[in-house]
Amino acid sequence: MTKEQDVIISLIRTAFTGKVETFPSTVDWQKVMDLSADLGVLAVCFSTIESLPANQRPDMDCLMDWLGQVEYMKTENGHQREAAQKLGVILAPAGVQLTLQKGKSVA
Repeated sequence: MTKEQDVIISLIRTAFTGKVETFPSTVDWQKVMDLSADLGVLAVCFSTIESLPANQRPDMDCLMDWLGQVEYMKTENGHQREAAQKLGVILAPAGVQLTLQKGKSVA
């Protein structure tokens, strides 16, 4: 397992338990952010980073980039929900009921 994977697992564990873990000063936060985006846990990891002590957090440039990506995901998620609702209205007369399967974690 890579260092970045270990950090992501720790961030997710912190999100579930609330117990803040300590990270080494050598963490490449950009790589962690990129991998967490690939794995679909970008927003969860970011919310955990907000609870870390200041000396454990990524630098401000990385944090702002991360925040921007999370906000973009939220916006896109909203657009997808709106499109699904419109489709649901069109399909409802035919007895088709749509169910949201993913996306609540970002809301």
